[in-house]
Amino acid sequence: MRARSLIVIAFLASSALAQRPVFEPDDFVDPAIHEGPLFLARLVAGGVWNPEDRFRPIHGDAGFVILTNSLHVDRFQFDYKHREAAGDDPRPLTRCDCPDPVYFPTPPPGDAMPAGPQPGRSDTLQLAFYRTSNAITLRYRLAFTRQQLDTTVTSARTGEVIEQRSGHDQSLTVDADTHFRILGRDVWGTFYIARVSRSGVPDKRAQNEVAYVWRPPGWSAKEVLFRTRLTVGGISDRGTASINLVNPYFEALWRHRDTRINFHLAWSPQATRDGEGWHTNNEIAVFADYTLFVHMFRPTR
Repeated sequence: MRARSLIVIAFLASSALAQRPVFEPDDFVDPAIHEGPLFLARLVAGGVWNPEDRFRPIHGDAGFVILTNSLHVDRFQFDYKHREAAGDDPRPLTRCDCPDPVYFPTPPPGDAMPAGPQPGRSDTLQLAFYRTSNAITLRYRLAFTRQQLDTTVTSARTGEVIEQRSGHDQSLTVDADTHFRILGRDVWGTFYIARVSRSGVPDKRAQNEVAYVWRPPGWSAKEVLFRTRLTVGGISDRGTASINLVNPYFEALWRHRDTRINFHLAWSPQATRDGEGWHTNNEIAVFADYTLFVHMFRPTR
């Protein structure tokens, strides 16, 4: 019971993974609260309106289920996350019978915002290290996510299948928690760099992200916990070399004591700029997470 209580406190007071999906709960666990190796399994389920993926809009709304497995050994954290998402059917892709193939819908120009992959099955591997100094614990993490992309292309004239494409949408992210003081106040945040690419589709695009996530302290109103963060940075291949990303984030969390289920309401209004100007998207997610299994092993020393 003590282990489970400590884990709950850790989740509620945790830092945020840089640019994690809005429907993925935090999983920061301070090594100081567990003496031996710790294993956690969690289930997350819900829905999202106006979804996006790495600041790329997705057509339609989506529902999702996520299973996470985390192993904490001393100051290291190993994660495997599997996500199943379902949404609107992808827009049919057709190709004209021309000497130079032309696809419909036509991919956006190279300096415009690309579309994100339609909801599907994806897997994430993460490796993290915690460092504690002067009673402050910071996390440094490497994360790799991959989603299979299967595309069927039909003839615009006959409707027959003329291509079967297979590829991946994947991202590699390195993030580091930061802490410093300004005018006697603690400033918490995360700096991250990410590389995102996709293959097997007519619109092969890649982008680099460099951003800082500011995480001010949360607050509570009775049994509801409120948290917010602000991401500011730049995304490559969007037709602009300056800051082109501003993304506030607001979350309300309520825990049902009897079932130990955490209920979340998240709002992520994003503003991104490309060669055509600024674009906004209001992503809203409603989801719940439940800790399926917690096991604290005996200390190895």
